[in-house]
Amino acid sequence: MIELGLQTALSEITLVLFTTFAPAGVFAFMVVGVYLIFAKLDSEQRHAISLSLILSNVITLVGLVASATHLGNPANALYVFMRVGQSPLSTEVFCMVVFLLFAGVFWLYSFSLKPKVLLQKIWMGVTVVLGAIAITSIAFAYNVSTISTWNTVFVPINLWLNALVGGSIMALLTLQLGKAPGFATSKTAKGLCALAAVALVANAVSMVLQDVQLPTLTNAFGSAAELVPFYKIVIVAFVVLVATGLFIYGPRLYHTEPHLPGLTLACVANFVVLLGIFLTRFSFYMMHMTVGLAI
Repeated sequence: MIELGLQTALSEITLVLFTTFAPAGVFAFMVVGVYLIFAKLDSEQRHAISLSLILSNVITLVGLVASATHLGNPANALYVFMRVGQSPLSTEVFCMVVFLLFAGVFWLYSFSLKPKVLLQKIWMGVTVVLGAIAITSIAFAYNVSTISTWNTVFVPINLWLNALVGGSIMALLTLQLGKAPGFATSKTAKGLCALAAVALVANAVSMVLQDVQLPTLTNAFGSAAELVPFYKIVIVAFVVLVATGLFIYGPRLYHTEPHLPGLTLACVANFVVLLGIFLTRFSFYMMHMTVGLAI
């Protein structure tokens, strides 16, 4: 059974990458977007932070491009967009494309010599809403009644919590790259670290409850637990990796003299967090089990 699970996950590796990178990238953009809307910044500071959004945009785009390779033939993209609103998978791709369009236009407009701040804030506000819709569309895209292991409350919850974990850490790096004024000592930095920590705990609990449910999900081949027998190890690895990323930031931000880690360490923190999320997404695709006579 485990061979079948691995085969399924490996065949869907592009979607594993998509659901790892895209939600985190979108949420990071949303966080920085809200910061740009409400923070008191001069033109140079706003410009620098806006340009730093290239990080979340690229991460999100990499995820979307990875998912596009799943189409096999680029011409199939036309059929994807023809079924928006009818197919959850088509809807998630459409929502991601629309979000990236708005995010990309915002980033390009940041190069303007005299950008209008009010227009930037309005555009960003719309983009933040589109980001929330995009993550939600991904979260519910796999809620398919014929796939018993995906048709559970844990699937959308886990994906949104992954977005909160990965996106919060990525937002810290983005604002660090943008040299946000006084960011290291701000409540925003501490809040993002705390949000990631809470999301980590909630996600771990959700995955444990999901693991308890797996043996009860069966078909003619066996149980879902047999497809991914090492899911408990994955949960532990996820907690350890994300906790490592948080440890790189946490003690520094809550120090008597708060400071950010160096860029190299900050990149390491983001890498290990995304790696932890990747493991959970790989396991998710290993769980694929229909209610009929197929895995």
